Amino acid sequence: MDMNSQQTEAMPELRVTLFPIVEPFVQGVSGDQWLLLRSGQPDDATLIVVADLVVEVVTSLTKAILAACTGMKTSVSEESIRSSLGDALSQSIAQALDLASQVEDDSVELCAAVMTKEVAESVNSALSTPMHTAERVMRPRRLNVMVRHICIMLKALAGKMRIRRSQRRTRQRKLSPAPWRNHWWITRSPELSHRSQWCPY
Repeated sequence: MDMNSQQTEAMPELRVTLFPIVEPFVQGVSGDQWLLLRSGQPDDATLIVVADLVVEVVTSLTKAILAACTGMKTSVSEESIRSSLGDALSQSIAQALDLASQVEDDSVELCAAVMTKEVAESVNSALSTPMHTAERVMRPRRLNVMVRHICIMLKALAGKMRIRRSQRRTRQRKLSPAPWRNHWWITRSPELSHRSQWCPY
């Protein structure tokens, strides 16, 4: 049966907390990387760190929603997930940066919409299994879209920050092995060699 035709129901009210995930990410971004984000031209290493953040957020949301949906027999609607997510991601990033205001940009809503779709598919895939557990590899094109929108958010936030170039070699954030890295790519065109080309999801 097609997932879109399945009966859906609202999930229990869930308060989303992303700060514990976002704060280490923010602390791990070097001054040079923030300058690249502010310029709108993040390098590949920075994009990989942002992609790691996306995967961690989606995984955390999926686990939290599955825990809240124990006993449910039908699929969860995207509307319920979107309502729970709200603008928690942009709020958490602004909080981690100690900024008074978050980003008010179309990228926030667009990122939330794509993230909601990914989480909904992960949750409903898990709910369809007897043990409510399932592992999905995120679609590379969808991951690219989320990374792009978060980079736009970070560019706006970086514009509110005083950034210093790294005075010494910073300790690189340890990247844990992740299945998505075998499938994720960024293509660059000769005409726009300084800008990443992103595939639609």
